[in-house]
Amino acid sequence: MSLSPQPPLPQAREGESFGERREMTRKDRRGSGVIGKRAVELRHRQTGAEGLLWEQIRSGKINGLKFRRQHPIGQFITDFCCPRLRLIIELDGAIHKYQKAKDLARTEKLEAKGYRVIRFTNDQITNDLYAVLQSLVSLTDNLPSTNPGNAVADKSHEEHTGAINDKR
Repeated sequence: MSLSPQPPLPQAREGESFGERREMTRKDRRGSGVIGKRAVELRHRQTGAEGLLWEQIRSGKINGLKFRRQHPIGQFITDFCCPRLRLIIELDGAIHKYQKAKDLARTEKLEAKGYRVIRFTNDQITNDLYAVLQSLVSLTDNLPSTNPGNAVADKSHEEHTGAINDKR
């Protein structure tokens, strides 16, 4: 599969993160407990790189797959998660240069729960988003679904939303 050219990407204003001014919706209030409430807060204060990637992967744009952002899994809040593939996408900013051991331990714990974790730097998202998207398309083409019994619904969803592929 390949990617079609994308429209210009939105840019956060200086000093403002994506979603900063958005009103809280009823759906956002569903988070329960400390982790759920923190996830809601993080959704409203996403970084510029998170906003750029979210606009490209949301609503089934990658092979018809649904991703969730700031998704709680146990004690962790993942940047992006595709539950169907048990795939987690983590974006690493500058702070991650100084917490590699912590990130490795987190990745190992998530992998022990059956998830695959892939990491990109904020610089990769900002400077080479197309290559990141191509790698996600390639990766998701090769990962088995954890819900193979729903192939008919998955195909219908793909036809409805249009996956990133050669047809566009």
